[in-house]
Amino acid sequence: MSIPSLEALLSNKDELISSIKDDLLLLQNKNNITTTGNDAEDDLNVSKMDKTPDVNTILTKETQLATELHDLQQLKTISSLIMEFKTNFELFELENCFYSLQSLRKQIGTITINNNNPSFARQNYHFQRSVIVYIDSLHLDLISRIFEIITLKFWNITSESISFNPKLNVQTTDGLDVEIAYDSFISSIKNLYFPNDIIDSEFWIISNVELNDLHESIRNKLQTIFKDYINLDGVSAMIKNAIFTNNKQFKYANNKLSIISSLTSMNQTDFLTTTIESFQNIITFLNETLPLQDRNILLSKLGNTITTELLKFVKVNISKILNNENSNLMKDQTLKINTELITFAKHFTLSSSSHSGLNNFKNYDGQQIIELLNNNRIYYNLLLDNSLYDQIKQMRIKLANDTDPIWDIIQLHHNAQDKTSLSEDKTNTVKNNIDNDNNDDDWNWNEEEEETTHNVDGDEGDEDVDAWGDEIDLELDAENESLNKKPLNHGENDAASWNEAWDIGEDDININNETNTRRRSSTQPKVVSNIAITNLPELFSGTLKNFNTSYKEIGENNIDKESYNHKLNVLQTAFISMTMPHFQNANNWWVFYNDMKIIIKDNEEIPLTRIQELSYSYLETELNLKKKHVSKLVERQLQSLKRNENNPNWYITEDELLPYIKSEIIGPLQNINGIDSQERSLLFLNFLYNHCIINSILKWEMISDKNSEHLSHFFQIILNETHVDSLEHLHSTSKNYKELREKFKIIGNFLPLHMKEIMEMFYDGDFYLFSTEEIIEWLKLLFADTPVRKNAIDDINEIRGAALEN
Repeated sequence: MSIPSLEALLSNKDELISSIKDDLLLLQNKNNITTTGNDAEDDLNVSKMDKTPDVNTILTKETQLATELHDLQQLKTISSLIMEFKTNFELFELENCFYSLQSLRKQIGTITINNNNPSFARQNYHFQRSVIVYIDSLHLDLISRIFEIITLKFWNITSESISFNPKLNVQTTDGLDVEIAYDSFISSIKNLYFPNDIIDSEFWIISNVELNDLHESIRNKLQTIFKDYINLDGVSAMIKNAIFTNNKQFKYANNKLSIISSLTSMNQTDFLTTTIESFQNIITFLNETLPLQDRNILLSKLGNTITTELLKFVKVNISKILNNENSNLMKDQTLKINTELITFAKHFTLSSSSHSGLNNFKNYDGQQIIELLNNNRIYYNLLLDNSLYDQIKQMRIKLANDTDPIWDIIQLHHNAQDKTSLSEDKTNTVKNNIDNDNNDDDWNWNEEEEETTHNVDGDEGDEDVDAWGDEIDLELDAENESLNKKPLNHGENDAASWNEAWDIGEDDININNETNTRRRSSTQPKVVSNIAITNLPELFSGTLKNFNTSYKEIGENNIDKESYNHKLNVLQTAFISMTMPHFQNANNWWVFYNDMKIIIKDNEEIPLTRIQELSYSYLETELNLKKKHVSKLVERQLQSLKRNENNPNWYITEDELLPYIKSEIIGPLQNINGIDSQERSLLFLNFLYNHCIINSILKWEMISDKNSEHLSHFFQIILNETHVDSLEHLHSTSKNYKELREKFKIIGNFLPLHMKEIMEMFYDGDFYLFSTEEIIEWLKLLFADTPVRKNAIDDINEIRGAALEN
């Protein structure tokens, strides 16, 4: 049977339709009828079928085939991109590899996000997984090749050298030679992989990689490339570490900067020569080897270090550079290095914002080094600086050990009349401070008494009294012993105790007058006592002597006096800063002040103003801290009396306040000795009596009968236990000390008295140390607002007013 041609079938539509209707396969698909192999049965089945053709089935089949064909074409595109990547990879066209890989990723996405390519997504999971894993490996291949080229071909950094190759030749698998230039290559890498000058973990070259191991490896390699070879952190760190390491020097040859260990036994001239050559080799490496952009990046990290270390080297070795057989050569080489650094600074620019603001190297002008090498006065100043540095270094070594004998306390035989003071300019302020607290603004009872006292023996007598007062033996040990042994008197006869605490009878006055006469008429021997110090004065005096010896050897005319004084102040400040912390918060804090007094006295010919200022500040700081503690204890005691007036507790005063005052303030101040000791003691008593106690009580709204008795007892305890014998007998403090305690005693006396008794005291003139306002204020605290109190206040105002008019 002959088969009709295609043209014949298409020309006869009726026959074509008839053939389609008779197509057994179509009929089977439509009616789900299968052939049995038996012709008779098959014919029967066919006869039963509806012979109408199913066009929808044909169209569905056609769509399915078209989709499969499209998917195959898309998969062919992926295959082509992979082949393109591999070809570029073999030819070292790494930029094209980047774009091929980027297109691949756009085609397939990831397993979890593959909406970019529905054709790929319709493939089975194993096929998708295989393709994506393979493409992940292409990521790693590309980054690994870039990493190898940068870290091993262009750069080669070891622990002992830094090599750089601006161009390299590589060979493909086909034997073709390919030349890669560093500038264009590194610029391409920065633009493609670090467009924002950062490591971006969300960048597709990293984030699209599915396998964790590959993901981490790619990220780490890119991080190393960016940090150590684009920002050049590794190179800068290596050079900087070598600069700061002793016995390291730099050699340069054939684009290679080597770091080698120098000989430890090198003589001074060889050391200078080697160091200057090392600086020059660094400059040559930067100037002749690196491209401009990389040089500027390194200068942003190393510029200040190089210039600072060069300046430091010149300062420390200026005398040796200018005074040796090769001085001209060394000077010229140093100036040449400095000139090249100045040129670098003028052309210093950074296009990358990540390096901006790192330093101010671009402002370097090199003038200090130029002046050092050409100005003799600076040279001499540096010589003295070196001496100063050596002395401070030796002191630091000596003082570093807390167990060194330098800290041992020794007893120095000291003239008790010595007026050595670190705060002599503050002397006049002591009396003013006391007078301000005891200001009798409208009742100057003691003016006549002062005039009488000052004119008892005439002008000549005054001079004798002053001289006698300066020669009083303070007898500190005996005083401290008496303070410790003196018992607290809490007996019932408080009034009698008050009188005994302060009464000075006529016999006492006569005895004192006779004693004064005998002292004025005889030559008094110098009174010597012991003062506790350490060996610090000896250390500082030796240091100061060495420093001044260097100053004289250099030539006093070669150094400005201001410059010398500045360095002397630096020496004093350094000494104070190294020694003061040893004594702060210690039981013997006052010994430091004694040390400073001895230093001032032993070096009177040199104005040690800095030690004087800092020591005075130290004493003030220590006392102020202790005053704060005393103030808190007094406040606690007063509050306790207010809360528990029926059952007062004296534990705070007897077991905390008074022992603290004796051991931490009065005792140490007496151990300091001298006029400043007495001044500080007097100021402290004024602070205790007036500020802490009297002023605090005056803030109360009222004083009850019971509390008036308790406060009187409190005043008595404080007065008895804060007696300082040296203040009473020292001419410069005696009057203020007696008035201070007398006023405190009077308040304690009148607190428990009735109004009538207080007014009798007033009429008798016992309140000569009080202002009118003070008396009235106490009356208002002690007594209720009654006609009796009003009459008493009127009497006080009237009498005081009349006295003022007279």
